[in-house]
Amino acid sequence: MNFPQGAWGFRNPSSIITNTVIIEGNGEGLFIYNGVPGLDNPPILSITNSDVDPYGNTVTPSLSLAGLPELIYSGPPALGNLIAAIAGQAGNDDFGNSYPAGAQFGASGQSQVQIIPNQNSAFNVTAAIAGVLQAVTALTTNDVNEVLAGFLGSVLLGSGTSAKMSTVLSSPIGGGQGAALILEAQNDAETDTAIITFGVVTTPDSSTEIYTPIMTLSPYALIVYGGGSGTTTITKKSGSGTIPIPVGVTVGKGESWAGGQKGGNGALGGGGGGGGSGEYAAEPALALTGGGTAAYSVGVAGAASTLTGSAVTVTAHPGTVGGNATPTTPGTPGNGGTGSTNTNHTNGNPGTAGTTSTGGIGGTAPVGGGTGGTGGTSGHAGNSGNAPGAGGGGAGQSGAGLIGGSGAVGQVKLTYQNGVPPILVSIASAAGTDQFGTAYPAGAYFTPSIVAQDPVNIVPETWHYVGTTGQPAFATGWSNRGGGFVTLAFRKLVSPPNSVEIRGWCSVAAIADTTVFTLPAAYRPANSQVLLAWETAGPANTQFNIASNGIVINANANLPAAGNYFFYGVISLDQ
Repeated sequence: MNFPQGAWGFRNPSSIITNTVIIEGNGEGLFIYNGVPGLDNPPILSITNSDVDPYGNTVTPSLSLAGLPELIYSGPPALGNLIAAIAGQAGNDDFGNSYPAGAQFGASGQSQVQIIPNQNSAFNVTAAIAGVLQAVTALTTNDVNEVLAGFLGSVLLGSGTSAKMSTVLSSPIGGGQGAALILEAQNDAETDTAIITFGVVTTPDSSTEIYTPIMTLSPYALIVYGGGSGTTTITKKSGSGTIPIPVGVTVGKGESWAGGQKGGNGALGGGGGGGGSGEYAAEPALALTGGGTAAYSVGVAGAASTLTGSAVTVTAHPGTVGGNATPTTPGTPGNGGTGSTNTNHTNGNPGTAGTTSTGGIGGTAPVGGGTGGTGGTSGHAGNSGNAPGAGGGGAGQSGAGLIGGSGAVGQVKLTYQNGVPPILVSIASAAGTDQFGTAYPAGAYFTPSIVAQDPVNIVPETWHYVGTTGQPAFATGWSNRGGGFVTLAFRKLVSPPNSVEIRGWCSVAAIADTTVFTLPAAYRPANSQVLLAWETAGPANTQFNIASNGIVINANANLPAAGNYFFYGVISLDQ
């Protein structure tokens, strides 16, 4: 069927079934409206090369969608059939399929690609540097053990002039570790350097990601780390008070679950409604005062829970009580808690309504909270909700007015990292400080401090000659032998490491003169060691001791009154 250009076609048909639709002409197109078309009611979908619709509403030339979310299914809409979604907010469709705030491609339970403009989750690089993930492209697998998807995302590390714009590439995380790479720009104040960091990533709670560096590259230093810092999680399940914050810890993840509400009472008309669960609230990068405290208050049933950092309080609100049954009707459900303004928050779940015989089920608390209490059957009270934060079940139908189950207490949780990763190896053109505040020297150093040198040109320290200017003096009665014999001297060796070599000829005037000389502090062993000497007028081998205070002393009482001695030996300073 053809319609003249500019003329109306079908108006409000119940359905149009056809094989082909052809639209032609300049400024024309396809416009679909929600309700009656008109000015100020723009189309929810348009395909056109014009910038206005027939009623003067502004549209975007080409394909324009409004009224997000836009959902695409493989076959009839059903659970598991959602294959693409574009949404301004995360949510669920009418069939139980979930979708993120952004774009998602791929069915649930299969590999997916998600484009999330504002991930807004914590990404902490040890206790020293806290960050928040921003725009993320998530790449999920169909592995049932996957806890967090692999992703390529932007992250802002630190704050103020120390903030560093960064890009993160991370593998998926299961029950253990994943691998990740961070590309960090110079900080906003341009007082540091760009850094490439290789490391591993873990998650303590399926949302916060903790990054532990293995190696960093920067102009012009390479640093290898010898382990990560520890993760501490403190959970408070009742009461109020303060949580001590270790020195050096300036950020953590703060979470609160409000207490659940009571279930409704039963009556002749039926069971009471289930109580609503408490709300969940979180700050992924809660500022803390190192060496100070964080105040907390765990909400009892029906009360808010709070956790206070140095600038922000994480507050989760309670829901409402399940409705009491009347002599003629069952009770209505209680609503879940709501109202938090924290960075991350999830409304509590409502309970269910009572029936003519049983009480409603309490709302289950969100984000790992407790399950709602079950409703009582006819003639039985409702069951309490489970901690943290679940609503109580409504009481069953009863002429005696049975009581609904109690709501569960709330909970607060604080997770932070303490300590910084120790440097195992550093190779640098100049001395500096890494991004965690740890200094490293110029050159190539290992831990413990062993200098790495060219293996072809290993040169030990120069000799220190006893009795010369600036060197240790001989004790009374001792001197160099002279006459062209090698003089007594000492030096540190490169191999074996941390060792001292002693060699040379000297003479003694009398048997009472037992101390030869004293080694400087940097050349003394940790414990006494033995140095052998060969003499010309007595026993072939004579023992001398080198004490931990550096004194080289005769240990043989059978020395002659005078003699010449040749010393040689290598002692370890670690033994």
